Amino acid sequence: MKMSCGQATITERTTAGRDRVARNGRCTGGPIPTGYDVTDRGEYVPTERLIPQLDMTEADFVRDLFARIAEGSTLGQEATWLNSLNVAPIVRYRHRDSTAEDKDRRPRGRRPPAGRSPDSR
Repeated sequence: MKMSCGQATITERTTAGRDRVARNGRCTGGPIPTGYDVTDRGEYVPTERLIPQLDMTEADFVRDLFARIAEGSTLGQEATWLNSLNVAPIVRYRHRDSTAEDKDRRPRGRRPPAGRSPDSR
């Protein structure tokens, strides 16, 4: 499908703007990388969040993980180790936090249309 000239311009400018923000080390949306926090100005900074099972910060964990992978460990070995310690995957967004445990608490099944209760027909 072809884009009109106006749509192509908007796409080009949006992409260029997002790339410029990323090159300057600022958050462009989406999940925050593990080991980082985002300041009020949208800049990535190493986090001081503690991973209690490991007794280290997320930032220290990421540095340590990269070092172990560089020394020959595999992602599978690392995942098995983290699972054995009950370290849940962390997915964080700029304005909310979520872990794999949170996903287990979410209601499952189809949601009723807006404004209708599940019992109304």
